[in-house]
Amino acid sequence: MSYRPPTSNPNYISPGRVKNNRPGVPWLAGCGLLGLGFLLGVVGLVVGALFWFGSTASNQPLPTRQPLAGVPDLSATLSESYLNAEIAREAKSNPLSIVGIVSLKDIVIKILPNEQIQVDVKVGNALVDFDVSVLESIGVVNGQIAVRAIGEPKVGKGNLPVNVNTVVQIVNTTIVEPQINNNVATIKVNERLLHLLDLQTANGQITVRYRAQ
Repeated sequence: MSYRPPTSNPNYISPGRVKNNRPGVPWLAGCGLLGLGFLLGVVGLVVGALFWFGSTASNQPLPTRQPLAGVPDLSATLSESYLNAEIAREAKSNPLSIVGIVSLKDIVIKILPNEQIQVDVKVGNALVDFDVSVLESIGVVNGQIAVRAIGEPKVGKGNLPVNVNTVVQIVNTTIVEPQINNNVATIKVNERLLHLLDLQTANGQITVRYRAQ
C-alpha cells in the first residue's frame, strides 16, 4: 500500500512540478497596460501633428482704431528703414529656426497706410529657399503693438515643408512684434515714463502717440 501526501497542504509540490514564487501579472492588468500604452502613443502622435503642421496664424481682427481724445503728450515717428535695420540686426544676432526644419534667412517689412504692414520673409535650409509674404493689420492692444494676418499668407514657388501659418506666427511673435515694441512701446522723457496710446501708419512710417502717467 503506497502513501499519498495530503494534497490540501499548501506547501506540497507534486512530482515534476516546479514551484514559482514570483507573483504573476493578471491577464486583465496586462491588457490594461497595453491599452494605456496605445492611448499614450495616439495622444503623442496627435500632439506631434499639431506642433508639426501648426495652427492657423492668428487672424482675429484688432480692435477698431478709435480717434484719440484730446492732444497726446508726445508723438513720434518710426521709419520703415530704421525698423528694418533693427529687425535685420536681431535676426543676425539670434538666428531663428522654425520647428527645426527651416531657418529665417531674411525679413523685410513694408509700412502701408490704414494701419497695415506687409511682411516678406525668406526661409529655407541647405537645399532650397522659400519666399513668404503676408499682409497684416497693426494696432495697439493693452499698450503694446500687435499684428494680425489679413487673409492667407502667400508662398512663392515650391512646396514649403512647414505650414505657412506656423512660419507667420513664429516670425510675428519672435521678431516683428518684439522689435516694434522694443522701439516704441514705452519711452522716457525727462525721467517721466510715457505709455503708448495710439498709432497711425502712412507709406514708410508709423506715427505713435503717448501720454505721460
